[in-house]
Amino acid sequence: STAQSAFSHRANNPYGRIAVGYEISFPVLTWRLEASHVSSVATGRDRGINAVSLSARWYPFRSWR
Repeated sequence: STAQSAFSHRANNPYGRIAVGYEISFPVLTWRLEASHVSSVATGRDRGINAVSLSARWYPFRSWR
């Protein structure tokens, strides 16, 4: 008897992501608003995940000048 095994480095169900965002930068703070959609590429039955995010990034060691 013989045994065989094979390995594949290919994703069986790859996902894709699309995002649209807007960012406002100040000297010490950055605000960002983003809308995104993540969905399966391999199947048409996947409804995906929708998301909206609002974030702020603070730079404490930058000056206001």
